[in-house]
Amino acid sequence: MQGTARDILATVIVLLIAPLPGCALRPAEIAPAPISPAAYAQADCRQLAQMRARTDRSLILAEIAQYQRYQDDRTRTFGVPTPMATIFEGGGEAEVARLKGDSLALGAQLHRAECLRDQP
Repeated sequence: MQGTARDILATVIVLLIAPLPGCALRPAEIAPAPISPAAYAQADCRQLAQMRARTDRSLILAEIAQYQRYQDDRTRTFGVPTPMATIFEGGGEAEVARLKGDSLALGAQLHRAECLRDQP
């Protein structure tokens, strides 16, 4: 039995020391969702600018929350990364990806509609 107890102790030590990744991704690691700029084709320049501003504000808040989930997953229990934030709070990756995609699509539509031509 001493061999088994040593094996268990060695496994626990390795798990405490090894840098295990958490489940939540950092916001920078999340790719934008593919969203077509055509979804915003009916909006005028003013509406596009307002939508882009709202989307960018929402993206900032979503990225802050996602980074917190990432940190929580990495340091939840005695410094041992555990995916507890993702399990109990749900992943925010989909929201960050959607908002990134919306921001890119809105920017592309602003460019297509020549709304940015007066800016340097």
